[in-house]
Amino acid sequence: MKNIAAQMINFDREQMRRIANNMPEQYDEKPQVQQVAQII
Repeated sequence: MKNIAAQMINFDREQMRRIANNMPEQYDEKPQVQQVAQII
């Protein structure tokens, strides 16, 4: 569970980094989040 939480935190950090840089969200990462949810 700690690894999954760490992955979600890293994902959130990447999203915030993109928003700060005014970059559009990459749709390629959304399926990865869904896969993590399925594993849980």
